[in-house]
Amino acid sequence: MTEGIVLALIVGVVFVNGWTDAPNAIACAVSTGAMKYRAAAWMAGVCNLLGLLASYFAGALVTETIFSLAGFGQNPSNALIALSAAMVSIVLFAVAAWRAGIPVSPKINITEKIRSI
Repeated sequence: MTEGIVLALIVGVVFVNGWTDAPNAIACAVSTGAMKYRAAAWMAGVCNLLGLLASYFAGALVTETIFSLAGFGQNPSNALIALSAAMVSIVLFAVAAWRAGIPVSPKINITEKIRSI
């Protein structure tokens, strides 16, 4: 059951990341005249998919790096609780900012949450 909750949180973070970053990238490319809307939207979609696949294949290495950077006392349970709390806060913050019309980048939030652990 714990794995299911963690998986749901990971999917939530990936979802809000694409949900907030893709429109910003599309708007920049189209407003500067660098790309047409359809091409920019396709590029954003493809790049988000590639980013998801890269995250999947590099996941173990990233997890090991985070675990070694943060002081969890070699207790995987503490690490799981701390990282799950960080993911919940990222999703809640991104949704609240979206509702308020504030552009955000969850990637920055992820980095800050990990640094604060």
